[in-house]
Amino acid sequence: MASDVARNRLYIASLSTNSVFVWDEVGQTALKTVLVGNKPWGVALVNDRVFVANSAGASISVIDASTMTKMGDIELAGQCDGGPTNVAVDPNANRVYIALYGSMGRIAIIDATSNKLAECLDTGASGTWGIAVDAWSRRLYATSRDAKSVIAFDISQVPAKKLNGVPTGGSPFFIAADPKTGRVWVTIAEDAPEFEEVNRLKVFEFTKDGLAIDPCLDLPIGNTHDGGSILIGQNSDVVYIAATAENELQVFDPVGSKVIQRVPMTDPFAIAENPGLDRIYVGSRAGNVVITIEGGPPPMP
Repeated sequence: MASDVARNRLYIASLSTNSVFVWDEVGQTALKTVLVGNKPWGVALVNDRVFVANSAGASISVIDASTMTKMGDIELAGQCDGGPTNVAVDPNANRVYIALYGSMGRIAIIDATSNKLAECLDTGASGTWGIAVDAWSRRLYATSRDAKSVIAFDISQVPAKKLNGVPTGGSPFFIAADPKTGRVWVTIAEDAPEFEEVNRLKVFEFTKDGLAIDPCLDLPIGNTHDGGSILIGQNSDVVYIAATAENELQVFDPVGSKVIQRVPMTDPFAIAENPGLDRIYVGSRAGNVVITIEGGPPPMP
């Protein structure tokens, strides 16, 4: 799920219908349904185009944001193998970064101008899942669920340079980078041997060599289970956590290191933001609805 903040349109991937729904955020009406690839997952927008990762199709669908029509598919099979999952973008470089889940542990880099594969990064760790870009520092971060680590890349050069990998003490799922603080937030499952209860929030610090874990910020959160996402609010700087198994959205204060609000909802999963409208959107998987939260979180104590 991603917001086109220039037009106030929300793009919502539907895994079960192989399509993307386009929603008018102001008029609160459906605008269009765009057929994409097999089991769409991550969605991101850059260069006036919407990039959709087709998790079972080894392809990326591209939608023209101005016309809401599909431009085509970028086939990754044979070039950069793995299951496309989560997506991040660098608007300054017009690059799209797609985590490819599988034994190869790769990241596909798409040129958002030509709609072609620009690079295929080898993380050196299988199970690439979460992905985040700090466009200010030109860093790329990815989680490896199987290798239980977070990997950092320098993307200021071509090809991108791997900096380091940091053990997480469990299986890391979603990741979010905060360019204002240089911190990277990661949700982690530590329940060996299944590693399915994603209920820890760990923080990593930006360093010249990549990332270093902050031992003071290892915190319990609601169980995000099999992939409830996290998002750092652009207007509020709080961390939104989709506590999927708890059936609530948690609002986490990074300064006070505590949850300051719990919003009940059924099976929250994806999170998106439109800072211009001061809205947070949460996709309810079981409810097949998108929940709108107006005005951001409550004032921090």
